[in-house]
Amino acid sequence: MTILFNTDDLANITIEYGTTTALGSTRQNATLNTGHTFVIGSLSADTLYYYNITACNVGGYCSESGPYSVRTMVSADTTAPTISSTVSSGTLTNGWYGSDIDVTLNAADTGSGINYTQYRLGTSGSWNTYSSVITLTNTTNLYYRTYDFFANSASGNKTFNIDKTPPSVYGATYAATVYANSLLSVVVNASDTGSGILYYNINKSGTIYATSTNQTIMYDPDKSTFYLTDNTIIGNKSLNITACDKALNCNSTEITVQVLNLFTALSVANISSSYDLGESINPVGIVSDTGNVPANYTIKFEYFKSNTLPASLKNTTGNLGPYSVAIDSSTNTSSSFTPTKKGVYIVKSTVNVMNHFSRVITTQTSLIDVDQPGVLEISPSLMNLSMLTNKLSQKTLYISNSGEQALTAISVNSTNSSIVGFMNTDVISGIAATNFTTKQVLINTTGLSPATYTVTLTVNTSTQMKNTTVIVDVITDTKGMLQSDIDDIFISSNESSAFSTINVNLSNIGSANATGVIVSELVPKAWLGIQGGTIGTLTENGSTIFNITMSLNTVGNMTGNILVSYNNTKASGSSIVNLTIPVRLYILPANVNIDGDSTGLNSTFTGVVSLEDSNVTGSSLDNTTFEDSTADNANVSGTILTGSDVEDTNVSDSSLENTVLNGTNAASS
Repeated sequence: MTILFNTDDLANITIEYGTTTALGSTRQNATLNTGHTFVIGSLSADTLYYYNITACNVGGYCSESGPYSVRTMVSADTTAPTISSTVSSGTLTNGWYGSDIDVTLNAADTGSGINYTQYRLGTSGSWNTYSSVITLTNTTNLYYRTYDFFANSASGNKTFNIDKTPPSVYGATYAATVYANSLLSVVVNASDTGSGILYYNINKSGTIYATSTNQTIMYDPDKSTFYLTDNTIIGNKSLNITACDKALNCNSTEITVQVLNLFTALSVANISSSYDLGESINPVGIVSDTGNVPANYTIKFEYFKSNTLPASLKNTTGNLGPYSVAIDSSTNTSSSFTPTKKGVYIVKSTVNVMNHFSRVITTQTSLIDVDQPGVLEISPSLMNLSMLTNKLSQKTLYISNSGEQALTAISVNSTNSSIVGFMNTDVISGIAATNFTTKQVLINTTGLSPATYTVTLTVNTSTQMKNTTVIVDVITDTKGMLQSDIDDIFISSNESSAFSTINVNLSNIGSANATGVIVSELVPKAWLGIQGGTIGTLTENGSTIFNITMSLNTVGNMTGNILVSYNNTKASGSSIVNLTIPVRLYILPANVNIDGDSTGLNSTFTGVVSLEDSNVTGSSLDNTTFEDSTADNANVSGTILTGSDVEDTNVSDSSLENTVLNGTNAASS
């Protein structure tokens, strides 16, 4: 039960109460007040109670009132009420109000009902009885509470941010003179002590031209209609610079900008239609004086590969970046760039007016075709053999050119020519594009003690070098032991004939006969065949030749193995021995074009490949080079790309083992 009453003088209160007029229970409050609230709990339900009030002032004079009576409710209320606050007037923006607001307190109780509701402004001070909306004029932390008739209560608080003062704008820093079609930058000097500055903008005649959340406003005329792009209104122009805070209070200042007309003509000279890789491109920009030519300007050149053009330079859509970093000319008119990869390049030239900020005036594009140079390859990369002392053995080294230009002035060298050398000249005059030649390597163990000897063979051009390691294990006794002059048969060819035949010399370098010699494919291949494979017996120091015939009808990279099986007979015993010779056929096309809606399902693509708009789903592309290749809009999802370079290619959902991904979209890969 809650009893509320007032006295006309400061007084302390004594309340006596009970179920009869004899009362019997007492509650006191010794604090002197004029407004009094007594909450008496633990009363019986549905019971008539009597109470008497005695008030005494500071002088000890007392006044008694009563007795009064009240009947409690049938059952007790143990559920707390609820209370919340809402703003009935005012607009919230970015967490702030820009004007006075009216707050309504919403109290509700499903039991005995709301007895009274109170509020106060801030964390301390007197509580006020709530009767109508509360008007707030500045930022306030509002506390509120409510009670039902069984003294159950609920409370809460909320901070209301109010800022009615606009920012202070002291002026602006800007270039007083700009050129038509140029970039204008303004730094606003402003501050705000309330909600803080939200944004700045440039406007004229009610039209906003540029907005920034930073203090510096940079207006780009390419992105909207701005008076600086209209050459018919050259002269002094007035602009309003505005700063607005988070409550959307705004303040502005006016600036005057002088707009000058400017030349618009730009041409580029000194560009050829074709370059070799490594040759520098040196364009020269020429500006025509059709207006005001500023004292300071530069011409910038950017270089793009044709399959990585931005949308602004291409007839198709896409978000593809520049191939190289833009180069600014130190002389203001020329530039130099040396391509490092084959392809067609676009040269984009831009004149920039240096007047506080630069702005593009015009562009020009030119095509440049760069050829791929010769690429040196050698095989095998390792020769490993066992030999008796005082023996000679011969191996074949394949030297190929997988590029598009010839290799010239090729030299071969050995780090120990007394053990490993060459049977013919150490200089090769040249190798045509996508072709190969062979060098015969001679291994001589004369006078060598039993040990393992390691010799490096080096093949050089003027710009490239490749190495092969030869490991010779010199032994003193062995059974019959066969050796091939080729450890790894590697053919890199663009031959147009149907077949290529390789002669393989098989010799017995052991100290006993080898019997039952048979040469066969380890796993039969459709492109690989053996001629003269049934040899029989090779005596000590004996040798014979069998042929490997390979079909050149299928472009790609194919691998197989040749198996030489024999019995290394000797008086002390014998055993079956197997010698395995790897075979690799690498047919290099000048270009494999799969343009359009071609299907490459379960196919093999090798070399310089165009995959534009193609479907090569589920294909094998092991060790394939896509560098400098066109792959726009190609679908290679679910494709194996082991050891491949797929620059600027979409390889979504693909397997990318040991793959180089320059500028590649490899989502979910």
